[in-house]
Amino acid sequence: MPAPRPALPRVARCWLTLALLALTGCASNSVFIPYTQHAQQIRQAVMLGQYDAEIQRLQASDKSGSNRLLTLLELGRVEMLAHRPQASLDTFTQVMSLWAAQDQRARISLTQTTAEGASLVTNDNAIPYQGRPYERSMAHEYQALNYLALGRLSDAAVEVRRAEFEQRQILLDEQNSVAAAEHQAHQQGFQPGDYTRFFANMNRAAGRVKNAFQNAMAFYLSALIYEAVDQPNDAYVDIEQAFEMWPDNPVLQQDLVRLGSTLGMSDAERLAQHLHLSPPPAEDGSVVVMIEQGWIPERAAFQFPIITQSTINYLAIPYYPGPFPLPQPENLLIDQQQVTALPLVDFEALAAFDLKGQMPALLARQWLRLLTQQKMERELGSNGNPLGALLGGLFSALTDQADLRSWSTLPANSQMTRAWLTPGQHLLSWGNVHVPVVIRSGHTTLVQVVDNGGPLNIMTYNL
Repeated sequence: MPAPRPALPRVARCWLTLALLALTGCASNSVFIPYTQHAQQIRQAVMLGQYDAEIQRLQASDKSGSNRLLTLLELGRVEMLAHRPQASLDTFTQVMSLWAAQDQRARISLTQTTAEGASLVTNDNAIPYQGRPYERSMAHEYQALNYLALGRLSDAAVEVRRAEFEQRQILLDEQNSVAAAEHQAHQQGFQPGDYTRFFANMNRAAGRVKNAFQNAMAFYLSALIYEAVDQPNDAYVDIEQAFEMWPDNPVLQQDLVRLGSTLGMSDAERLAQHLHLSPPPAEDGSVVVMIEQGWIPERAAFQFPIITQSTINYLAIPYYPGPFPLPQPENLLIDQQQVTALPLVDFEALAAFDLKGQMPALLARQWLRLLTQQKMERELGSNGNPLGALLGGLFSALTDQADLRSWSTLPANSQMTRAWLTPGQHLLSWGNVHVPVVIRSGHTTLVQVVDNGGPLNIMTYNL
């Protein structure tokens, strides 16, 4: 009789059981299939205007797994582009509730602990997606626009105030988390400077912004809303914040002078004298055109080499390969007069800055994962068991996936311009696309234009 095959040791059986449990439902949660494949499907549907079908697909997606929050972010954005503000508002409300639960959690839950344990056996895609700082900022901005679309101006003001409170807390939390991640990396034998040369393009793009979430468009939108609800002091503060990021923007200069002069701000008066600016006629109204261009870049996988005394190992790390072109101004016509929309947000740079800050923690987790999987392979292959060794090596190869998840329906950048016009009907034009707008004295009409490769998607809001 042939000799019986050696049985898997108890420890090895435990490893295999944990691995199988970790894979339950993983195929739909990016453990095996990179998220970029899902993202490309969403983008293609948006560019073709196939909103109904894509909304139904996203609504039918499994929202119980690690991609629940990310699926809701994509769904809320597609609903907004489909001109369904109430549905989008309801979806983003679910997103805010998930974030609130995360923020209020006093300690790591059992679910999170289990997910992070599973990620050491599989990959980071097993960890529930929590969103990034710049994504949280944009979710609040889009939610405020949903309120405006529904004529709920006071709710929009509450939303932007909530966003500003969160931004202050996020900035503090991010500073602490980056410091903690760097400490963790040092403990695992990583020096942050050792990997900088591998991501030179991404790091240069990150240098275009100060942090991973503040964007001048969000500040400018909140200023418009504050002014519409007769809170000029708050509006001035947010215009100042946007102006600090883009001091050469003539619209921000004009608004800073206009609001500051009304409030008696000496800085605004000095700026008015320096730039020879004067406020617009009191009887005029204005149109603000906000243009979202392109798509935020997708993450790619990079095999990061780790060289020890006896082996060379490779860790699957997400990165942004570039290129990272600077946002370019966009021209349009208002009543046949050319005006130029100038950049206010560089989402490519925000995403690069954010991932750069995550890199030490990513490397540390990947190193721990490598050690864990190598131990599993040794246990499965102990006592000369060929099946165990084969299973261990195959499992490690299948799960060696970088976490490429991010909110894929965000734009690459946002541009803005503002024109003060006499009350009545006026015409905005982009090539063969014409949009009539009605200007009311002392009020603002906000026009949001999404230019992502398909037909222009235009939404109008009255403030």
